[in-house]
Amino acid sequence: MIETKYIELGSKIQSHIAAGMFQGRIPGVARLAEDFNVDPKTAAKAIHYLENKGIIEIRGKLGAFIIEKPKVHYGFIAVVGVLNRSDYQDEINAIENAAAENNFGVMVAGFRRQDIINDPSKLDGLPAQGLLFMYSALDLPIIEHLRKNQKSFLSLNELPCQPPIPWVSYNTVSGVRCAFARLNTPRRTAFIAFRSTYDYFENQMKTVYTGLSPDSAELYRVASSEPYVRQYGSKCEYMYGRDVMRELLKCTNPPQSAFVTSPDIACGTADALSEKGIRVPEDFEIAVSGPALESHADRFILLEHPRAERSRRGTAELIKIVNGSGDVPQILLDFTLKTSAEYRRNK
Repeated sequence: MIETKYIELGSKIQSHIAAGMFQGRIPGVARLAEDFNVDPKTAAKAIHYLENKGIIEIRGKLGAFIIEKPKVHYGFIAVVGVLNRSDYQDEINAIENAAAENNFGVMVAGFRRQDIINDPSKLDGLPAQGLLFMYSALDLPIIEHLRKNQKSFLSLNELPCQPPIPWVSYNTVSGVRCAFARLNTPRRTAFIAFRSTYDYFENQMKTVYTGLSPDSAELYRVASSEPYVRQYGSKCEYMYGRDVMRELLKCTNPPQSAFVTSPDIACGTADALSEKGIRVPEDFEIAVSGPALESHADRFILLEHPRAERSRRGTAELIKIVNGSGDVPQILLDFTLKTSAEYRRNK
């Protein structure tokens, strides 16, 4: 006859563990025998039975302890601010890899920025535990809505607001200071950014510019660019940079250098200068903040974003928030300055 009493007892003990009735160290043999009204030998066999199943471990005279299984969280992160996944594949890959390391999946929510500003409740239907906002998609009305609904979120752009929100972004002040230090003619510099969402970037730039340039320096501010999106679509930034520089060259004291916030703007700016016979970088230097354009590395001072690292780090920090870390991370990542070999020789 096969003895089954210790197996039955083992199953009862396992049920107690699953219900949280036993935690950490389980009772000793004598106590188990008494509580379950069995022979101490049966209780001892039950303990060894559970040890063989990997439920508990016996630590010599210390007793038997429950083996804590690692908690596995399955969930989703929604990426907000990216309409065309293929344009940001390196960043999406970094997000997906960081999420997968923590057993999270990733979905790309194709909302337009203005749509969710007008109606933040559009975000409520996303089956995601956390929201990752890219490319200035996050704004105050959205923040207020997310806080009201206790939704976990993180921005991949620095947003100074109170109370503070979590973000991972670039060290703009350090990057701008580094770029200006490389410009030969910072006395009259054009700052050309796309959309009003770069106001904070511009404010930081003004601070650095004032410190590095003489009192007579002039920082050209460019008007709104929103109509270009509707008129030119994917070519909007190039056309904007070209048209802006055409207008600036008509000034009595035109700029002598430029700091722009995207490679497409830089290309448009350079082509407008070329129309007037102005050579880049020999006659006019352009510092561009954004992903490096290797095909134009001979013309521009490249202040390269650590885009994939920002996305990876932001995803990891958001998952910590989702899992209840309680922290409000605010992390700045450094740019990488790249100049052409020709430019370095001229220096």
